[in-house]
Amino acid sequence: MRASLTLRYQFSLDDDFGWLDAKVRAAGTGEAGGWWVQWQDVEEWAAKLAACPLAGPVEGDWGYGLAGEWETVVGIWIEPAGEAGALDVRVTLADSDDPRIRFETGFRTRYPDLQRFAAAIGRMMKRKAGEAVLAGREPLDGKP
Repeated sequence: MRASLTLRYQFSLDDDFGWLDAKVRAAGTGEAGGWWVQWQDVEEWAAKLAACPLAGPVEGDWGYGLAGEWETVVGIWIEPAGEAGALDVRVTLADSDDPRIRFETGFRTRYPDLQRFAAAIGRMMKRKAGEAVLAGREPLDGKP
């Protein structure tokens, strides 16, 4: 079964923060969410994704502090999986007003797909593309 993560970035008028929109489809379901993110953070994260092989997990974790605790609103973690060339993608999307309302899923992808995704994020952040899509498939073991 096919899975995907689609990102879009809407720059704000001051070009400091923008709205990062995320849509994920996996395990036969999907969800969308978003959060205010500095464009530099997105570019730095994409640069880490371009490394091959990944040295370890690459984390994009955007949200806010609430009562001393970090609340993830948009979280994307990508790390090497057990099989050669495979990567596990985990996505968390939470309601921005009530982070207890959350959607978590995951899927498996490969380095060529990750490289295309990182390049597409670069184009998106230069305003040369409207979105970046990471294609994947369901994990072999059925776990996100």
